[in-house]
Amino acid sequence: MDEFIAAGTHKLTDNPGFQLEYTKVAIAATVMKAREAQGLSQAALAKKAALPLATVVKIEKGSNTIIETLSRIASALGKTLQITVK
Repeated sequence: MDEFIAAGTHKLTDNPGFQLEYTKVAIAATVMKAREAQGLSQAALAKKAALPLATVVKIEKGSNTIIETLSRIASALGKTLQITVK
């Protein structure tokens, strides 16, 4: 998918709705990958980040979340939260 978007052959990337959904999916994948790399279950990450399990599940399903929550998850994973707006 990234190659398709990077190729610039489609105007979807100009659509704000598409950009938002793509960002949510990218966040979900990043959180899931970092969690799995540390061998944590969703429940273990939720406990470590002091968040409800439902919040971690929603984030990994691509639901929108607030920066404070993402920051707590990053901290629980020993990571820093970095947000780039291009």
